Amino acid sequence: MPTIAEQIASQREKLKAKEEQLAKIPKLKAEIKNLNDSITALEFKDLSETMSDKGVTIADVVNAVKSGAVRAAVPTGKVEKEEQNGDR
Repeated sequence: MPTIAEQIASQREKLKAKEEQLAKIPKLKAEIKNLNDSITALEFKDLSETMSDKGVTIADVVNAVKSGAVRAAVPTGKVEKEEQNGDR
């Protein structure tokens, strides 16, 4: 059975390890933000390329939004079949 001094030393080692993990949190948060920003940029690029491939211009989108033909989607929690299959 470990002595009290050994138990204290063990607990201090565990505390130090946890403090080191805690110190990494801001860096991890920054990395997560950068990854999310990168994903968003890639999603916009993908959308732009898809629209371009289908002959849709920025002017078409602006006009559709101004006319009310395009509105923000209301999230339903359901994934469309097309999105599930990765089809376009």
